[in-house]
Amino acid sequence: MTVRRLAFTVCAVLGLFWPQSQVVSHPHVWVTGGADFGLDDQGRLARLHITWIYDEFASLYLISYLDLDRDRDQTFSDEDKERVLADQTNWPDTFKGDSYLYVDGRKVALGGPLKADTRLLETGQVEVTFIREVEDPYRPGVDGPPAVVKVYDPVFYYSYEVAGPAAIVAPEGHGCTSEHRPVDPTDTTLAALRVQLAALGRDENPDIPDVGALFADGMVLTCD
Repeated sequence: MTVRRLAFTVCAVLGLFWPQSQVVSHPHVWVTGGADFGLDDQGRLARLHITWIYDEFASLYLISYLDLDRDRDQTFSDEDKERVLADQTNWPDTFKGDSYLYVDGRKVALGGPLKADTRLLETGQVEVTFIREVEDPYRPGVDGPPAVVKVYDPVFYYSYEVAGPAAIVAPEGHGCTSEHRPVDPTDTTLAALRVQLAALGRDENPDIPDVGALFADGMVLTCD
């Protein structure tokens, strides 16, 4: 199973236990975490540190499907980690990583995933972390416009929740600031669109291209 199959499979399993009306809406899987900014020794934005923390049900399914934590000690063995990372970081060509870097409204190429790791949290949730390198490192606000990162699933099967401003992983004195720009919760247009998406079946995709971006908070990096 690849990471993009999780949403459909979880939804299918839910359908065995709950009425169809309760499982057809978008999104199907909830993920918390986000993306932190990584600067190189020249103070340039060089990488994104990505964190995915799956919701309780999706985590339970991953643990069952991949046969993890066999001794039930609430920790992942080295073998468990290999299974999770093989499942979560072997991306098909069509999957773009659900993390997007924008400069002046244009998407910037990202690599990855690199240096991936995973653990089982005390809550029973599966956490996956990895790094994505910026193809052309630069200093936002100095060499060009601020950098904006959004974490989202283009078709909104997955809902990503960002808790607050992105951290800056860099040497001291980097001279950069991070800002969290949440989506306006009073936006009536988005509220109406969410109702439309909720009416879609689990095997239907929205007609609006990149619809997930509309619901994604922005994380902004600016340097002096």
